[in-house]
Amino acid sequence: MNLNSKVPWSCDRIDGTVSSVLGSRREKPSLVRSGFLSGLLLALVLQAGCAKVQTVSREVYRDDRVQVQLLEQRDPSGNPVGKGFDHPWEVDLQTLDGLLRSIRYQRGILINRKKMRDVFPQAAREDLLVHLQKAFAQAGPDQTVDFSFVYREAWAIFQREYLTDGLLFRKGGKLNCALRNLAFESLGGSEAGGLPCTEDPTEQPLRMDWSFALKDGQRRVESDSSGLFGTKEFRNWIQVDLARDWTAGEASEAQEAQVPEPVEAGPAVQPGPVEPGPPPASPAEIEERLRFLDELHREGSLPDDAYEEKKKELLERRGE
Repeated sequence: MNLNSKVPWSCDRIDGTVSSVLGSRREKPSLVRSGFLSGLLLALVLQAGCAKVQTVSREVYRDDRVQVQLLEQRDPSGNPVGKGFDHPWEVDLQTLDGLLRSIRYQRGILINRKKMRDVFPQAAREDLLVHLQKAFAQAGPDQTVDFSFVYREAWAIFQREYLTDGLLFRKGGKLNCALRNLAFESLGGSEAGGLPCTEDPTEQPLRMDWSFALKDGQRRVESDSSGLFGTKEFRNWIQVDLARDWTAGEASEAQEAQVPEPVEAGPAVQPGPVEPGPPPASPAEIEERLRFLDELHREGSLPDDAYEEKKKELLERRGE
C-alpha cells in the first residue's frame, strides 16, 4: 500500500523549494548536523536526475528539537498528486495527545519484546502537539504532515540523542503514522548500524529491529505487493481507529509504575530515622541501565574502574 503513488520518494529536484523529504528539512535538528549529512546529500544527488514527481514542502514550525512541515507531491505538469486525505482536520489537543500516546513499540523481533516504549515520549508530545494541530488544520487533501523530533535521554553525566521522524495523515476514519526512523541514535547510528532512512516510509516495507505493540483499534498496513510467503506488512506503518476514545488509554511508559503486592497488617511500630538511599527503580529500568552502561564501556566512553563501580551498584540494587 502507498500514498496513492508508485514513484521514488527521494528522487526530487534539490533546490531549497522542491526537494527530497530529507533535503527539504535543510538541517535535521542536531543529528543531521553531526555526521551523516555528507553521505545523505551524496545519495540524494545521485538520484536527483530521475524525478518524475516532485515534493514540495511548506514549513509549519522548526527549532533545535522538533520540525513540522506539510509535504505535497506534484506531477511533471506541476499539479498536485491526488491523495484523498481527510484534511484539513480540526483536532483538539487532548484527542491528538491520546492518539500519539497510544502508539507504542517493542525492540527486537524475536527477543526482548516485553519492554514497551512510547513512540512519542511525553517530552516530545509536549513539544509537538500544538504544531501538529496547526499543521492538520492547514493541510489540504493532498498534503501529509511530516514531523521529526530529537529526544534527549540523560543518565548520570551522559546524554544521548535519538531521532524519530515520519508522516502523519488522516484517511478513512483512521490516523496513519508511517515512520522513517525510530529512536535513531546519533552516536554510532541505530542498533542495526548505517545511516538514517530518507525514503518514503509508505513506499515499500522497511527493514527494522522493532515492531509496533498493537492494541485493539490499531493495525499495521499491508503492502499492495506480495512476497514469497504472502502479503507483506509495513512494520513501520500503523493505523489508529479514530472512532475509539484514546484520551483515557493505558498508562504511557513515563506513567507506568511498579505496584507493590498487598501485605498483611502487623503491629504498629514507631518509625525510626530514614537513611537516604538511591531512588527506587524497577527491574526493567535497572536492566536498561546495565545495557546502557555496557554500551558506553564498549564505545570507550566509560573507563574500566567507573564501569565496574556503576555495574556493581546496579547489580546490588537488582538483588535487593
